[in-house]
Amino acid sequence: MKYLILALGFTCLLAASPVSAATWTIQDDYVGGGYTSDSPYRQNGADVISTHSEINLFDIDNMIVNIDSKGNVSVTITTDYKNNIAGFHTQFGDLFISTDGWYPEGTDPYKTDTINTTGTDWEFVFDTDTGNFYKTSDGAFMLSQDFFSDKPDSWYRKEQLVQIDPDALDTLVSTPLTTGTFDMGTDEAGNNVLVYYGFNLADMGLDLTEAHDLAFRWTMTCANDVIEGSVDWKPVPEPGTMLLLGLGLVGLGAIGKKKTDLNPLT
Repeated sequence: MKYLILALGFTCLLAASPVSAATWTIQDDYVGGGYTSDSPYRQNGADVISTHSEINLFDIDNMIVNIDSKGNVSVTITTDYKNNIAGFHTQFGDLFISTDGWYPEGTDPYKTDTINTTGTDWEFVFDTDTGNFYKTSDGAFMLSQDFFSDKPDSWYRKEQLVQIDPDALDTLVSTPLTTGTFDMGTDEAGNNVLVYYGFNLADMGLDLTEAHDLAFRWTMTCANDVIEGSVDWKPVPEPGTMLLLGLGLVGLGAIGKKKTDLNPLT
């Protein structure tokens, strides 16, 4: 009985603890296709499309995904890229999410993966400009070449998904699924830009009692650098559930002890 009481105390302690959360760091190991193979503008093995002196204007370091047991998602992207760089006419792309897993074409670092070859179904998009969250089926994709039709192929990646078309959204859907949170800042050293997105898994119609294989994608409109990756999220029992389990164990223990007291010879 004393062990059951200890178990109850432990579950009560769990109930009083903060809501559990899981964190994943997706490194920028993804390259992506659509670049000219003989281009002099490929840096770091084609990871960044730029001249050597401009590589730090576009480089993406990582993406940190945090999801708590209530399905609240925060995505933080660390990059050297600053929105609307003077002279380059580029801007932040949108955050794309898949709930069916990540299936880029080819093998790591996926140098042939484009919107036309990928096996990933990017079902949802966080519109950076408005903070609204949509199904991608509600609008048309905008690709990297849509922003640079007057530039040579070697200046950017073609056939790379960068944004959802806001004009198509205005035509096809009257209201977004929900409004999320968007913000940006810099790291402690002030060198890197931090881009923040926030939303809830329930906004995508996901059951928070089930596990989900999620994928995320982000780039700037020129797609000079792209980051993609996946996380395997599993639900964490609520502290209240653990408390009920502990109470149930104590109850079963009390019943068992009562039966033993009534039948001392058994």
